[in-house]
Amino acid sequence: MASYTLNQRAVRRARRLIEARQYVLDSDWGETQPRAEDENRFLTSHDWEEYAEWHLGLTDGAPDATKARYAFVFGDFRRIHRSGIIACHYRAAEFRHKAIELAAHDPPAAHRQAQRMIVGRAAVAVSPMRWETRRAERCPGIPDPALD
Repeated sequence: MASYTLNQRAVRRARRLIEARQYVLDSDWGETQPRAEDENRFLTSHDWEEYAEWHLGLTDGAPDATKARYAFVFGDFRRIHRSGIIACHYRAAEFRHKAIELAAHDPPAAHRQAQRMIVGRAAVAVSPMRWETRRAERCPGIPDPALD
């Protein structure tokens, strides 16, 4: 089984997108996730560093600047998708990639943890798993503890 390292740049991108409200709350990730042709189109006008920022995992041992290097895509190259983050979370949990599982559960957590240490008290924060969930509907077939 492949092993992965958490892509901190992707975590930062996810945080920026969430803060800028560049997210989709209700989408069918099976239909929305980028396909090979979408990835190729993105790479014609963007570099590999930008491509990497859309993937929470870096495949250990795979060479940079190859699609094999990047795993756990969470957006459509424009916006982050809540369903994409949930898919990353479940897939990482299933195959025991703990760092990616935790990052997918709460992408900004690493940054908040640093702030907590600096401030010396617990920061109040909302998990991306709870993005505007009071107004969102539960996705069929996907449990959402944020709505319970």
